[in-house]
Amino acid sequence: MTDAPLPAAPRPSKSRYREAPKKKGVPVVLWIVIGAFVAVGAIWFLFFGSVPDPKHRFPIDWPQARAGGEPLGIAHAVKAGDTFESRASVRTGVVMGADFDPMSGMTLIASVSWRQTVAPIDGGRLRSSYVVKLDGCDGTLPPAIAFVKAGLMFGPPLTFELDREASGKPVGGTGRLLPGFEKKRPSLDYCLSGLSDVTSSYLPAREVRRGEVWDLHDAASLGDLVEMMRFLATVNPSPAGFPKGSLEGRVGEATDETKDGEPCVRLKLAMQALCEGDVVAPARPGYISSVAKVEGHAWVSARTGILWALETVAEGRASYRKSTATEERRVRQFVTIKTTRVDPEPASDGK
Repeated sequence: MTDAPLPAAPRPSKSRYREAPKKKGVPVVLWIVIGAFVAVGAIWFLFFGSVPDPKHRFPIDWPQARAGGEPLGIAHAVKAGDTFESRASVRTGVVMGADFDPMSGMTLIASVSWRQTVAPIDGGRLRSSYVVKLDGCDGTLPPAIAFVKAGLMFGPPLTFELDREASGKPVGGTGRLLPGFEKKRPSLDYCLSGLSDVTSSYLPAREVRRGEVWDLHDAASLGDLVEMMRFLATVNPSPAGFPKGSLEGRVGEATDETKDGEPCVRLKLAMQALCEGDVVAPARPGYISSVAKVEGHAWVSARTGILWALETVAEGRASYRKSTATEERRVRQFVTIKTTRVDPEPASDGK
């Protein structure tokens, strides 16, 4: 019996040997487009997504020195029993944001006065005592109003002293705030843009020539304008964690001029306070840029050497950047001071 033929092997299906379709690679053009988007995004973040820390500055019209001037002819005709009264009118405006006029925001209107009384002391010398009082304080800036009143309205009055030679000439370096009043002085700083040394005429205790320019620190014991601006920028009463600031001031350009009927020498003064840098704990970490400038004129009596008038304008701007937002504030302050001689009270006739 012959073997039956083997069945033919099944024909392989063509589908088994059909190659799987090849995966197409990402076109080169698409990679170029993706790369371009990444590059553009990096550039956008560099220039727009990472905003640099603010660094505020103001142009300042500093006094300019000139050579060849003659000495100032300032007399110091002050004697025991003389009394002078100075009155300061203050207008302050504070606004949130950088694009608004500070005087359109919250305001503080104040009137401050101090009476200078000249009395004899040992050795034939004289001493001027200055007693400061707040005559009025109002406005729409409650924290500042409360701050000013706390220092100038309650408790013993803020008092300064200045020693004088028998001739009436001030003794250099003796202008001082009496001990125990240090915590009250910042309220006066706030009212007078840091120019709170009421004993100063802004002349140094040496011969001064016309055209000369000198450091403001040589003529006055300045208040803390830097801290005043930092407080305005942060509304934080403590300076802990904030960068230390700097204060620069100059006086000069003496010119003869009559002011309010008094023969005077007019002085030009300018001052800048700057607080800028990183803020660390215990304050809320971030970055601060706070700047203030004060510009104006002081008139010194040619007969007594006493500050007879002062007119200044202060401008301030501050940014306090924290993790979530940046607080912007602007401030402007106008200060006008006028001095008058107080007539002595008539002597009693004993009746």
